[in-house]
Amino acid sequence: MRSVQKRSGILVSAVLASALVLSTAHADFEAGMRAYDAGDYAAAIAEWQPLAEQGNLEAQFGMGIIYENGRGIGRDYTEAAKWYAAAAEGGHPGAQFNLGNIYQQGLGVPKDASRAVYWWTLSAAQGLSDAQLNLGIAYHRGDGVARDQDLAFSWFQRAAEAGNPMGQFSAGYAFETGLGTKVDLNEARRLYAAAAEAGIQQAANRLAELGPPDDVTATELVPETVETTETAEVILEDAPSEDITEIETVETTEVETIETAETVPEPTFGDGSTETATEDTAIDYSQVETTETVETVETAAIDTETTTATAQGSGPYIQIAAYLSEDRAEAAWQDMTGRFPDLLDGLPHRVLMVDLGGETGTVYRLQAGPMPAQAEAQAICNELKARNADCFLVGP
Repeated sequence: MRSVQKRSGILVSAVLASALVLSTAHADFEAGMRAYDAGDYAAAIAEWQPLAEQGNLEAQFGMGIIYENGRGIGRDYTEAAKWYAAAAEGGHPGAQFNLGNIYQQGLGVPKDASRAVYWWTLSAAQGLSDAQLNLGIAYHRGDGVARDQDLAFSWFQRAAEAGNPMGQFSAGYAFETGLGTKVDLNEARRLYAAAAEAGIQQAANRLAELGPPDDVTATELVPETVETTETAEVILEDAPSEDITEIETVETTEVETIETAETVPEPTFGDGSTETATEDTAIDYSQVETTETVETVETAAIDTETTTATAQGSGPYIQIAAYLSEDRAEAAWQDMTGRFPDLLDGLPHRVLMVDLGGETGTVYRLQAGPMPAQAEAQAICNELKARNADCFLVGP
């Protein structure tokens, strides 16, 4: 999922105040955008880094993306956090959101749920629906902030009104169970239907459980379930060698920003309440995608490619293949990182020994990860498949 967000705030620092310099900086940033979109990340870095060092918020945001995702350079979460912080402090909503995610996961910075909430709050106040959703989850769980179901519902509702599918699911669940609001099953059905239409299977399940109102048939509300297939494991002695051109596919949707200042709850840094919602009222995020990370940038608008982290447990692994010996698996990893440095360089990996029994016996599964985000893992796997290198995702 990608979202388009109207930019707010000034794009170039005061040191570039002259019209001539502003025009030059804008041209350089656009040149970097064209290079980034073309997959020439080295050229994008060459254009953006000088601008970022001069205080350009969009370029700082772009450099954060470059380092977080390892685009044309080794993945470096510490550098990503540095550039996101620079843009976030200047008021960039996408950078504020991403910095919150960085703190939530402890990537390149100490894990700090309270700071995550702080940055999401600033981003949410500017209308970023993904930040509004994350705030709702934080207040619902008491993660980094005092648990408050009324505030949780308020943020879920804002995200839902902005068209965020997980916000719609969460607000629907609140209306179904009375979390932070009065029970309204028809409103729950409406929100579940919208979320299910956007592909949130859990919303479709809740909708089916509720059943239709008296004057609506079930088939009008519940989208058809999408069938999934399992990927067979292939045991190899050598890594594949084919390679084709990289392909990226994205979708877009529009998100409005709030033009005027808004008063929002600001969390206290340090230890926040970690009280957990009771099992019978807690929203189950274990099987759905929740946390999203902004990807690309533009000048007139911010294109946001999202990468989504699982809400519970450690991240997924990308299984590349299984081999007959540990040495062969390690050699395959060296080969793969050499052939696909833009995708795999800087990623951790493991070789998992598994006894399959029978004639196969013991095999050694080569897996990249753990990945911080489900969607990032899937995106990398998709790219590997596009280059004729097989893979699939597995759990921790």
